[in-house]
Amino acid sequence: RIVANIPEWNAEEGDQYRNVSRMFTALRDQYNRYLGHVAANIGGRYITYKSIEQPGPVYEPVPVRKQRSALDFLDRNLFTKPSWIVEVPYISNLTDTPDSYLYPLADNVLSSRSLLDVNKIYRLSQFYQADRSNYSPEDYLSELSGMVFSDLYKGKTTDSWRRYIQRRFVSAALEALAAKGVAASEARPLLLSTLTGIQK
Repeated sequence: RIVANIPEWNAEEGDQYRNVSRMFTALRDQYNRYLGHVAANIGGRYITYKSIEQPGPVYEPVPVRKQRSALDFLDRNLFTKPSWIVEVPYISNLTDTPDSYLYPLADNVLSSRSLLDVNKIYRLSQFYQADRSNYSPEDYLSELSGMVFSDLYKGKTTDSWRRYIQRRFVSAALEALAAKGVAASEARPLLLSTLTGIQK
């Protein structure tokens, strides 16, 4: 958890509001980088360059347990609203739409360049084909969508943050499907199946 040490300011001193706003944005952006590093573990691989005499593969998948742990972290710290960022006494002095500060977090992670990247899904498929103990793309997409839409499955009330997360998921999946070269990709039927399941 990141804690911002924000100094007190005089309400009449506009410069201090700007300084606080810059510090607040820097805090959010640093957290965004952390989330990006966590997301990179999912569908990730280790590369160990070797000489021809050395045994073992050059490319190995991140262990399933670590990938699932990364997904669980994102569920707890992003899909569940990171309220600690915006529920601060001075937020109403900076903006009248606090949640807008959080949108870049979702836009970064739930995107066709991160969690819904067709190359990530294809890599999962290839590693799973080589060894059935690896994380399957079907399990990954099922678990990811299950987390994002968990409130609907459990009959819970959906708040504005969760609705934004869900819209990001669907729009990112559609973006990924529309990308050049995806028509022949292994990821296409998997993404279509996931979206169909959500629609149902």
